[in-house]
Amino acid sequence: MINKIKRKGWWIFQSIVIIFGLSINFKLVENTNNIEYLIERFRVTDLTTEIVIIVLSTFSVILFHSIYPMKLIVKIMCLVTASIYSFFIIIGLALSNSGSIYLIFNSPLNIILSLYFYLTILFVIYNFLYWIYSKLILFSSRKELLSYKSMKIWFLFFIGLCICWLPMVLLLYPGIWGWDGMDQINQFYSVTSGEVHFYLTNHHPYTTTVIMGNLFNVGLKLFHNTNKAISLVILFNNIYLISSFSYLLYIISRYCDKRYSKYLFFFFAFFPIFSFWANTFDKTCYFLGAISFFYAELVYFIKMDYKSWNKVHFLTLFIAACLVGLTRNDGIFYVLFTLIGSVFLKNSINVKLVLTGALIGIFIFNRFGLTMLKVLPTEPMESMQVPMQQIALTLKENPRSLSNENKKQLSKFLDVQAMAHMYTANNYDAVKSTIKFPQWKFKGDFNSREKQFNNVPIVKDKGELYSIWFNLLLKNKLLFFDSFLAGNYNYYFPTTDVSLVWNDPPLNGGASKYEYTKYIDGYTPSVNQFQFYLRIFFMKSITVLPVFNLLFIPMLWNWLLIFVSALLLMQNLKRYLIIIFPSLIVFIVMLMGPVNGALRYCFPLMIIVPILFIVGITNNFNGEKKYG
Repeated sequence: MINKIKRKGWWIFQSIVIIFGLSINFKLVENTNNIEYLIERFRVTDLTTEIVIIVLSTFSVILFHSIYPMKLIVKIMCLVTASIYSFFIIIGLALSNSGSIYLIFNSPLNIILSLYFYLTILFVIYNFLYWIYSKLILFSSRKELLSYKSMKIWFLFFIGLCICWLPMVLLLYPGIWGWDGMDQINQFYSVTSGEVHFYLTNHHPYTTTVIMGNLFNVGLKLFHNTNKAISLVILFNNIYLISSFSYLLYIISRYCDKRYSKYLFFFFAFFPIFSFWANTFDKTCYFLGAISFFYAELVYFIKMDYKSWNKVHFLTLFIAACLVGLTRNDGIFYVLFTLIGSVFLKNSINVKLVLTGALIGIFIFNRFGLTMLKVLPTEPMESMQVPMQQIALTLKENPRSLSNENKKQLSKFLDVQAMAHMYTANNYDAVKSTIKFPQWKFKGDFNSREKQFNNVPIVKDKGELYSIWFNLLLKNKLLFFDSFLAGNYNYYFPTTDVSLVWNDPPLNGGASKYEYTKYIDGYTPSVNQFQFYLRIFFMKSITVLPVFNLLFIPMLWNWLLIFVSALLLMQNLKRYLIIIFPSLIVFIVMLMGPVNGALRYCFPLMIIVPILFIVGITNNFNGEKKYG
């Protein structure tokens, strides 16, 4: 009786400790003494929030006392994952409420409060992860495999996706044509027309420019109509992406589990991101198709006994890896990280050779092939978001840390005064516009333009710019760290903002006026007003549906990536690093990207995360333990 009372008392004490921990807010409180400050930091004014805090506290304590014993690796991975999530939450709360991370540690009292909140969140998340993992282990004990012929499986998935995507084709006919797509068409035609206003660069992957440009050109010659020419490109996009998804579904059904191939089919069919971008005149769907194809092959090599590996799959892996590298400028890093992960896949020398060959081929094409094809490199500032934003914030918040000589050196590369005023944490484009790179002033033939390109200071003397940046870093360490986190926290902090879902490109095209050259003449973004308003209604409706609208929040996909990666490592499956490693590149790209919270940077994860989950939960299928 006494033991029961003590146990209940301990549960109540733990719940109270967690309730107070979860009640800590991160609002700025000024001009108060310590007591008043504490009262304000622990103040919860919303009844719903109070109820949620109490329920979370009680439930997490119950889970803690009902946890089943697990292997040490499971406990470690749960702790690591919970630590990462807790870090994301505390950083996100500070940035979203105060605009800076200083609130976390700008006084001893704030350090104590932040540590208390961090440990509370860590405890709650750890218990939930541990509980979820135990449930998944029980759920994955069943299996259901397909035995149909491969072509029949692929064809069924293909026809099913075609039918399900048909409404989106009709809704968006003739297709959405936005900024990037128009720019690529203008670049494509500038090569043959001799116009100097546009020039061919690898800003948009050259491979995708050639594909879209040639299809569009064929469409114009066949139909003599811009809208129908666009429709030909859109038709190809749909066939390409559906074929790639169907192949992935076939691999999942054949080598993993029939149930999960069905679930994944419905996700591809009815989650509108995929069908929307297949009907957009844009390079995005080409990379999504390449990622799907590439991961399908990786799943095959993981799930299939190395003694039974088919030589045809080595060829398809090579093709898929090349497509990944040529349909996105950072695609070569996906292949590189896959090669690094393949070290843990036993008896995989042939896989390593294939990936190495693809890596060399991509490098040669980007380094030498593009020059032979008279394609200029992409603008250097496109990959300099982090250092440029950090310099801009320093110019705005701590200009005294720069000497007159520093400012004079910087003025060689950028407009110092304009950059200080243009800085915004969530979008790099404003700062990028202050960098001195006169891309529209390059004239003459390719050799002349290449020479002008290489003589721009930010290209010729980039090392000098990075030297200035490093010296500023030594003087503004905290400010630089603050700038980095403020520029990407929407990718890992919970937010309900889905406003960035459809604005790139917008439903009416929305390209800048200078892009409407003679090649775009005749484009009708919407056939009639009814169709256009139907698009608006549909797109807005799906982003406000409860639960479903969570899928449009970038943070969700990054958290899921971390969770499913941990799920694989909990099972001590080192060979699965071959599919985890390239997945991390997506997250890194977001952290280094120009926009804070743009969903389009998460699109690859919408394919990768379900694959990782299915592979992890079907670990014991097909006698897999003896494989790889």
